[in-house]
Amino acid sequence: MRKRIVIVGAGGFGREVFQLIDKQKYEPVGFVDHRSDDNNLPSPIIGDDSIISQLKDRYKVSHVCIALGNMERRRIVTENALEAGLLLPPVIHPGSVILSQDLIEG
Repeated sequence: MRKRIVIVGAGGFGREVFQLIDKQKYEPVGFVDHRSDDNNLPSPIIGDDSIISQLKDRYKVSHVCIALGNMERRRIVTENALEAGLLLPPVIHPGSVILSQDLIEG
């Protein structure tokens, strides 16, 4: 069974992440973004950052992937997601080369 996941950030980075996770062990539920809608997205925007604490109960989401370029916003969203009990999985392109001395959490 695929794990339900939400992507925070519906810009170019978020769209790339969607393509990666949709082909892996995750079921993308939608995007969290400050924009209210975007007809060009492969999945709907379900709300803004304020719903992160509700994702587990309301959408039965266990994982969140943060696809934000702004480091301060990324830090805040990460803290909120962890406080809500959500998991932040590593999303790695299958063609990526990871050296043995590199450490990856997850």
